[in-house]
Amino acid sequence: MDAQNNIDSISKEYKILKTRKNNKKPGEFIKELDACDGRFHQLLSELGDILRTPDYNQNDIIRIMGKPDWTIVAGGHHSNITVPSNEVHLIYYWRGWHDYLYFVCKDGTIKESKWYFALE
Repeated sequence: MDAQNNIDSISKEYKILKTRKNNKKPGEFIKELDACDGRFHQLLSELGDILRTPDYNQNDIIRIMGKPDWTIVAGGHHSNITVPSNEVHLIYYWRGWHDYLYFVCKDGTIKESKWYFALE
């Protein structure tokens, strides 16, 4: 399977699980969606690893992963992180504000992806 087909396959499965996660009952635990070794976390990690290079831009991330759960622009904050000037952070929840993946975009280009873990 070539790289683009791999990304498309991961993206499709991620979006299906994201929809399931968004539609589950509050407080409900589903291992596939919520556990550290669950498929949703695995897919989110894979996408973060694949897409964290300048080969991708902000529009690519949104096309591949869908609309972010939150977009923070320069001067804004998420958790204990201040977004520097000329940056935008695209946030994709794993377990809400407790644990999430975010992409650092500078002038539209992806600089890196990072995880935030509340460690609670």
